[in-house]
Amino acid sequence: MNTVGIYDDAHFYAENVRFLHPLNNNWNTIFCKNASFALYDSVVSTADIETAGLYLENCPNLLVNDTINTLYLKNSNCKQKDCLINHSIGVDFQSSLTFIRMTINANDECPDSDFYALNNSIVEGRYLAFTTDSPIVDVVSSSFASRNFYSDVNKIQWNIDDESTVRVDGYPPYNNRSFD
Repeated sequence: MNTVGIYDDAHFYAENVRFLHPLNNNWNTIFCKNASFALYDSVVSTADIETAGLYLENCPNLLVNDTINTLYLKNSNCKQKDCLINHSIGVDFQSSLTFIRMTINANDECPDSDFYALNNSIVEGRYLAFTTDSPIVDVVSSSFASRNFYSDVNKIQWNIDDESTVRVDGYPPYNNRSFD
C-alpha cells in the first residue's frame, strides 16, 4: 500500500525526512487528495520508475529543496524551489506548477516523457535543467513558460499541440513536433 496517504482537508508538513517505498508494486509512496502538503529538505523515492513517488490530487503544495522520484499533479497547485525530480514530472488536469531551479533527472529506461503538461495546465518557472542528452517535453492543451534554461534548449524534443502556448526565454522553441 501507500507509505503515506493524506485525505480530506488534512494538512501535512515534513522537514528533513525520507519516504522510501522499495517495493516494485505500482503503489505511490505518498498519495495526497483534497489536502494541503509541504515538504522541505526531504526525499520521496519509489522502486518502480513508472509509479509516482508523490501523487497530489486537488492539493495546494509547497516543495523546497526536495528529491522526488516521479511527481504527478492532478488538479493541484504546486510551488517548488531547488528540487530534483528523478524520472519524470506530470502536470495534469488544470494543475499549475511554479518553480525556481528545478532539475529533471530522467533516465533512458523511463518509457514516458521527462516532463509533460496536459489538460489546461500551466507551468511557469526559471532555471530548468535536464540531465539526459535528449529530453522529451510534451505540452497538450496547456501553457509552458520558462526562463534561464540550464540545459541546451535545442536538444529538447518538444511535442506541442496547436492549443498550447510554449515560451522559452520569451520565444517558442523552433524544434518542436506537432502532434498529429
